[in-house]
Amino acid sequence: MGLSISIAILQLLATFFFKYKQNWYYKYIRRTKKHAGIICMIVAKLLMPSYAILYGDKIILSHFEDLNKKEEIEELNRYIFISNHQIYIDWFYIWWIAYLKKIDNGIYIVLKDSLKRIPIIGWGMKTFGFIFLSRSWQEDHLRFDNHFKILSLSVNQSMLLLLYPEGTNISLHTKRDSLAYVKKNDLPVLDYVLLPRTKGLYFCLKNLHKTTKYLYDCTIGYEGVTHNTYAQDIYTLKSILFDGQFPKNVHIHFRRFSIDTIPLNSEDQFKNWLYNLWIEKDKLMYQFINQVGVVDREYYDILEVDPLADNLTIKRAYRRLAIKHHPDKNPDNPEESREKFQKIGEAYQVLSNPELRKKYNMFGKKEATPDQGFCDPSDFFANLFGGEAFVDLIGEISLIKDLTKALEIAEMEKKPKDDDCTASVKSNILTSFSDKKTITSSNPPSPISTISETESNKRSYKRRGLTKEQQEELLAFEKEKASVRKKRVEHLANKLVDRLNIWTESTKDELTTRAFQEKIKYEAENLKMESFGVELLNAIGVIYIQKGTSLLKSQKFLGVSGFFSKIKEKGTIAKDIFSTISCALDAQMTAEQLSKLEEKGEDWDSIRKIELEKEMTGKILLASWRGTKFEVSGVLRDVCDKVLSKSIPLEKRLERARALIMIGAIFCETQPDPGDEGRIFEELMRNSTKKKKQC
Repeated sequence: MGLSISIAILQLLATFFFKYKQNWYYKYIRRTKKHAGIICMIVAKLLMPSYAILYGDKIILSHFEDLNKKEEIEELNRYIFISNHQIYIDWFYIWWIAYLKKIDNGIYIVLKDSLKRIPIIGWGMKTFGFIFLSRSWQEDHLRFDNHFKILSLSVNQSMLLLLYPEGTNISLHTKRDSLAYVKKNDLPVLDYVLLPRTKGLYFCLKNLHKTTKYLYDCTIGYEGVTHNTYAQDIYTLKSILFDGQFPKNVHIHFRRFSIDTIPLNSEDQFKNWLYNLWIEKDKLMYQFINQVGVVDREYYDILEVDPLADNLTIKRAYRRLAIKHHPDKNPDNPEESREKFQKIGEAYQVLSNPELRKKYNMFGKKEATPDQGFCDPSDFFANLFGGEAFVDLIGEISLIKDLTKALEIAEMEKKPKDDDCTASVKSNILTSFSDKKTITSSNPPSPISTISETESNKRSYKRRGLTKEQQEELLAFEKEKASVRKKRVEHLANKLVDRLNIWTESTKDELTTRAFQEKIKYEAENLKMESFGVELLNAIGVIYIQKGTSLLKSQKFLGVSGFFSKIKEKGTIAKDIFSTISCALDAQMTAEQLSKLEEKGEDWDSIRKIELEKEMTGKILLASWRGTKFEVSGVLRDVCDKVLSKSIPLEKRLERARALIMIGAIFCETQPDPGDEGRIFEELMRNSTKKKKQC
């Protein structure tokens, strides 16, 4: 208390400057604020020596951990912080960050109006420029406006503005009030945080976005808090200051948002953005309360993530590290890379499985082994295009398997005409891409056309010099493929209907539509982390939009627009066929060129050889991708035709078409994260495409 009085006296002396030299006054107050911060740190060290454990992106954490880091003034010494509110000293841990960054003379906190009535301390906080709110927007608007004008003009001075959008600590009473408001207004139900108020923060960002680049979101968790208990009941001011009962470890999770990316053009859009942010914060608090006591951090350390990381963060980390440490990328040290790669795969298999992760957090590695044992990480990493995550969207890609099977048949019982047989099968595989049936119709063939097609295939195989046994094997293989494809289309159509029904069977109002879109966006964010995930999502999105748009346009005047949409679709198919075949031939020519150079035994440096091998790998990947895209597009066209079949009532078809277009638009807009190190195969393919265009 004596220290508070000392600071108050210093502040009182500063008032003599205000009338004559206001700039001196503000400098003096900033200095007393810095002294107050130092006093707080000393008191905390003596009375509550807690450890702060920071989580979040490494780039963000480096701003708070490296005290000697030189930072650009306009970017990093002006902060806006928001946080959940649990106990009365939450603000202290943010002030501690300001102290570490040596900007504690520029801290401003938004507080409840009642706190300014605390003797001496309340007056001191008001003198520091802290903002007190009455929870009446008519009054608060003027207070905000006056403060933000000053802060906007002080662009060359450090600033850390701290707001608590919840407005108060979470407790049994405040949670009950929040839930009543939520249910009355049909808003998201939150368990571990309170629904945030939006007006103050919205006004703040609108006024300060030109002088402040980032908004930092903090989620604070205290050990000892369990489900249905509240931190403010455990860590009261009395227990902390007089009973020695303080939080030993304080966990703080950081996220950073560029203010330019926050929707500030519309208050409603901003409100939805903030609500979604608080939903994520609620999930973080759930994870913290249920998982913070991990007995073994080894798997988290291997993947370089914290125990609060969500599945998307874990997936990103795995993909980046798996490619970085893949044995093929580290030929100079294969044994060490193989061992590291094995550990990365093992850690991911446990942490990506919710049940195994829970067991690992509670009991460690011994209790977290999969029932079938750990997969070979090479097999686990081998799904080049999408992997299991895309199975419900596109099914199992059969291109490579089908090619391999066809070539195996060609190699059966080799005879003198063996080379001709193999060549003929390769030719048949290429021509199958341009199957006339695929272009002209997506309807199932009639029994008569199937018989004639079978006879045609027999004559075709015979002309190409295949033995009778090979002909029979290939015909049986073709029938098997057709059967598998039919089942695949039926399965995917059912899955797609289930996905569309989330919207089509709802009220379809604005709130429901937005929730549906957010769900699809979240799924897309997960899916894009798979190998070629972005490319697959974009390809799927194109088909969904094509099919949905075609149906909607067909309902316009005489269906002319729909007719032209179908013509355009057929043109796209023909173009895909040509690009697929040309890419395959280009890859073959590059491989032959490399083989000839090696046969000649010419001297060439290792760099040139590596460049040619990369180029060939890129072209093979491009050819494989084009073939995969062609297969997926064909299957999805059939799936969409089944989902939009004329046997379904028109009104339902139109609803499904609109839902398809919504999903397709989100998938098409999906882009890779900037600096994603895990897209090595995609980069190889993209580079080969660039070289081809240059040629």
